Amino acid sequence: MRTGLALVAALVTAVSASGQTTETKEIKEVGGRTFEQWMKDIGHKDPSRREVAIQTILAFGPEKAYEAAPALVGELRKHLTNPIDTSLRVNITIALGAILGAKTNSDPKLVKPPDPKLLKEAITLLTRLLSDSQGIVRYRAAQALASIGQESRTAVEALLPLLRDFNNFEVRQAGAITLGKVAMDPKTGPSIAAIVRLEALLRDPAYKVRQAACQSLAMLGPPPDPKDGSQKSTTLSALQPVAKKDPEPVVQIWANVAIMFYTNKFTDENVAPIVEYLRNGDIVARIEAAQALSASAPMAKSSIPGLIGALGDADPGVGMVAIVALGRMEATQAIPALDKIAADMKNPLREPARNAADFLRRKKAGASK
Repeated sequence: MRTGLALVAALVTAVSASGQTTETKEIKEVGGRTFEQWMKDIGHKDPSRREVAIQTILAFGPEKAYEAAPALVGELRKHLTNPIDTSLRVNITIALGAILGAKTNSDPKLVKPPDPKLLKEAITLLTRLLSDSQGIVRYRAAQALASIGQESRTAVEALLPLLRDFNNFEVRQAGAITLGKVAMDPKTGPSIAAIVRLEALLRDPAYKVRQAACQSLAMLGPPPDPKDGSQKSTTLSALQPVAKKDPEPVVQIWANVAIMFYTNKFTDENVAPIVEYLRNGDIVARIEAAQALSASAPMAKSSIPGLIGALGDADPGVGMVAIVALGRMEATQAIPALDKIAADMKNPLREPARNAADFLRRKKAGASK
């Protein structure tokens, strides 16, 4: 049931690709220089040259850029004894998040996982940066750990203080988002300390922080141990008024999602308000509602009529996520609407709609056997 909201982006890609593979052409040079030439500048005495090199290696693609990971980790290691430029700390952190995240979140059958020793040291160094004196570094470190994913669960305790950084709401937001992705132990379940801190953020003055808290509570779900039932009840009590009265529609939407995941009940009481925003909200609310329903699929099947209606939304982003959600729900009743889109040569969703309709037809044929 811990569907993980991060799956939505991956599923959009999956629907668009429809099982097709694309070959990535190897990049030989960027800016007239080879990867090896850029690599040498990572240790250059001029910090501006180092910054450009760190940014440029990412243009060679994550697999090639991984060759620079040991050097990047080495630069952060230097910071332990001889502080390096703030801009370098920021750019190294961004690069490591992108490079290692691409490895840890890929199918190990297709992409070789990162070296365990290197990954462990990188996570340790990034965790140290969560207490950096510069807010931008703390922010980027949290994002990098989120990109790496559950391998970063050792950073949970260090992430908690970010949720009390009242000098910068973006730091609180990044900390909340990251906890949703890393504060889950495969054996013991979600961190109770993380749940308590996220619950406190439901009263945060910044709506983006409240939204992140709701999303992460949904991803983590309730404590699995029956003796922690009181915490589950406390969190649900805190979510209920947010789902109904928060001044921001997007916060209401995700609070309803969190309640559904906490109770494991995907009822109209919580689905209907999301569908209403999908139909009549502003563009931001409609996109968030579509994403929320996709994240709640295949359980929130009562939203299927609303999602079919959203296929014709004026914003193609709403329609794209609706296609993903309908596919995840195996909503074969959406085939005619998808076929109509697929037949429209001017519709930007033509290809994903065709792929989704074909997928649903295969599901329907399989169910009839």
